[in-house]
Amino acid sequence: MKTNHTGPLALVLILTLYSAWLLWYWEPACVAPDTVGLCQQAQHFAESGLEPYHPESPAQMVASHWVQTGDATYRGRFPPGYPVLLSVAYRLLGPEWSLLLAPLLGAVAVGILFCLGLGLEVRPTHPSSPSRIHDPAPGVVEATDPGAGGTAGSDSAEKPPPRDIWPAVLAAALLATNPLQNRLVLHGDTHVPAVACILAGLWLLRRWDRGPSNGRAFAAGLAWGLLPSLRYGEAVFSLAAGAFMAVRGLQKGARHRRTLWAAVVGAGI
Repeated sequence: MKTNHTGPLALVLILTLYSAWLLWYWEPACVAPDTVGLCQQAQHFAESGLEPYHPESPAQMVASHWVQTGDATYRGRFPPGYPVLLSVAYRLLGPEWSLLLAPLLGAVAVGILFCLGLGLEVRPTHPSSPSRIHDPAPGVVEATDPGAGGTAGSDSAEKPPPRDIWPAVLAAALLATNPLQNRLVLHGDTHVPAVACILAGLWLLRRWDRGPSNGRAFAAGLAWGLLPSLRYGEAVFSLAAGAFMAVRGLQKGARHRRTLWAAVVGAGI
């Protein structure tokens, strides 16, 4: 199955089926202990802004997801990124419908992974050998075997073969049917926005690597800079992404290096 009109149609079909499945099992409730803490932190942000939490009375019970930082002053145990996003949904949609944010981000992750799969080409290394998947370099034209009836400068050699959508379909289907991922999506865990952010960062990195621009570098830096605010431990992925951009800037020349400042600005935001 080649990518012409079938790619967008396949993406719409996968997202429709996956979203319908999520909505069938989704309930507007906080189930897991971590989700309860995230929702209470988001409610506090929505009602009181980003100020610390101050109990109304010294006898008031303070849950374990609040960390005391001063006299009658508490801050959330979780990174602020996802609670802030939840608080915006809380203000716009109310406390119940704001919990749809996790299923929405789960569907977004599936869609981004599909787009990442579309960047792969499947072609045989030799007529008698099995196919292999590789990520082609932009602008590289492979020479045609003279014995096969073509030349390196022919029109057929300059036109890249149509990309197969099966790698994209398989990748999206594997994520959409992953039991652990779906449990986290339905529970509203912080792993869900982190997965979506990592996949978005990888897709933006690939776009920047193939066609560097300040806008693409800024978007990639913004995605990888946002990741530690969702889950502290995932900051290691952001460091790896920054190292990749620096190395590629050295390898590919001034055109890539001139855009690195935009990535730094995006990550700093």
